[in-house]
Amino acid sequence: MATAERTEAATPRRRQQARERGEVARSPELVGAAVLLVGLLALRWLGAGVLEHLARFTREAFGIAAAGDLGAARAQTLGVRTLAAVWLALAPLLGIVAVVAVVSNVAQVGFLLTGQPLRPQASRINPLAGLQRLFSRRSAVELVKALAKVAIVGYVGYRFLADQREALGQLAHLAPAPMGGMVADLSLRMALQMAGAFCVLAALDYGYQRFQHEINLRMTRQEVKEDLRASEGDAQLKGWRRQRMREMGRRRMMTDVPRATVVLANPQHYAVALRYQPQEMPSPRVLAKGQGYMALRIRAVAQAHGVPVVENPPLARALYGTVEVGQEIPVAFYRAVAEVLAAIYRTDHARRAAAFGQATGGGRR
Repeated sequence: MATAERTEAATPRRRQQARERGEVARSPELVGAAVLLVGLLALRWLGAGVLEHLARFTREAFGIAAAGDLGAARAQTLGVRTLAAVWLALAPLLGIVAVVAVVSNVAQVGFLLTGQPLRPQASRINPLAGLQRLFSRRSAVELVKALAKVAIVGYVGYRFLADQREALGQLAHLAPAPMGGMVADLSLRMALQMAGAFCVLAALDYGYQRFQHEINLRMTRQEVKEDLRASEGDAQLKGWRRQRMREMGRRRMMTDVPRATVVLANPQHYAVALRYQPQEMPSPRVLAKGQGYMALRIRAVAQAHGVPVVENPPLARALYGTVEVGQEIPVAFYRAVAEVLAAIYRTDHARRAAAFGQATGGGRR
């Protein structure tokens, strides 16, 4: 059987599982490039102060060493002071580099702490799997990328030196101190240009890593279905549950229809059952509503239990689309509903009076 093609984008659950395993789109070269570039810039800004601090301490250290016999205790003290001086001189530079390393990592993958990549796996020590990785397509791509980066960065350095031929030719005519300063300046400028080119290549590599990560996360259609079923439950089961809930709601509505005061209807399309008892509620409440077949059922139940059915298409449609079952009608409908209820009360009063008249008249005869 042929393997199903992975053509579907990864689901959120698949992405979260991959992230928990430490499988994220990340370019280590982008971190190295950012650290290199910012480190060189920091060295350019802070280098003079660092060198001055170290030079001053070096003079003091040689003065202490030459002042007398350098015993074990003095040598130990001088060593501790030397380490402290070097640390204090390099601390700002190292701090900047550390911050850049953390920020460049977080910018790529966010805050992620997982021990999954550290767990031992048999595939990592399997010689056959190692050979397969060594001669895989990914290894070939990484080799081509590495060669291209070396060639491009090297060409940038070569072009810088070619453009500085005249300045390099003047070095032989300079005194040692100016020559050292000029060499340091040229070296730092060349390193900055090469680091800039490396940053551009690293950014492109990050884009490639994101693209490759999306390819690796792709799923087959069957995997997507299984993943959705695992994360959200079986779609058929959820549909059956929703259907059961609707049926229970309809049955509950139908049992409430006999308690209605009136049913407003649009002959065949809509029906809304209202109940109003001044002692129980401040305004009429919708007990049931339906459209089409459900509207006909509401009318039939109402008629079977002697609930008045009033045909008022505009009001029935408005209430059906505005008020949910169990809610009281909005103020905007008070007047229209009150007129319907008043007409019902008048009709009921007239019917009772007529029935009473017939009963009393019949008694006299």
